[in-house]
Amino acid sequence: MYQIEEANSFSQWRDMISSTFVPLETEQVRSGPFIGRIGGRILQDVGIMRLDADAQTVRRSPALIARGGTGHYKLSLQLAGHGLLLQDGREAVLSPGDVAIYDTQRPYTLNFDSSFESLVLMFPQHLLGLSSEDVSELTAVSMGQGNRLGRGDPPRSLPPSPGSCPSSKAPLDTGWP
Repeated sequence: MYQIEEANSFSQWRDMISSTFVPLETEQVRSGPFIGRIGGRILQDVGIMRLDADAQTVRRSPALIARGGTGHYKLSLQLAGHGLLLQDGREAVLSPGDVAIYDTQRPYTLNFDSSFESLVLMFPQHLLGLSSEDVSELTAVSMGQGNRLGRGDPPRSLPPSPGSCPSSKAPLDTGWP
């Protein structure tokens, strides 16, 4: 079942984003009202989430990582707006159609200076079948139209935009720490 959650304040969003993914530090970029939506589905250990939110900065700090939990990778497809992903000493500018991977067991920062939409696939590290060292060479690398790994059209069949679905009162249970 595809579930939608909507935050009408930044404090609601901060709680929602940390409980949906992994614990995160989230900062509002602009003062004033804030709207954010997450729509998603969990299939066993894999989550697919569509985010539609106002400007923000998201950080996964060493202190949050030290709290424990299993490691996950996040594969993010930028649908609208622009973002900047920082991890492992690299920066990836994310434009619509760009894909990037990041590791929840290492610090990262995501900056969105304006409203954005993205599709995020979160899955346990063991499902990828690559060593942490191999994946660290791919983190914060934009795989878009200019990269041979990202050539082609974005997927045509995506979950509906969170704003186009009726609101669900049921909490989104991800089962992630």
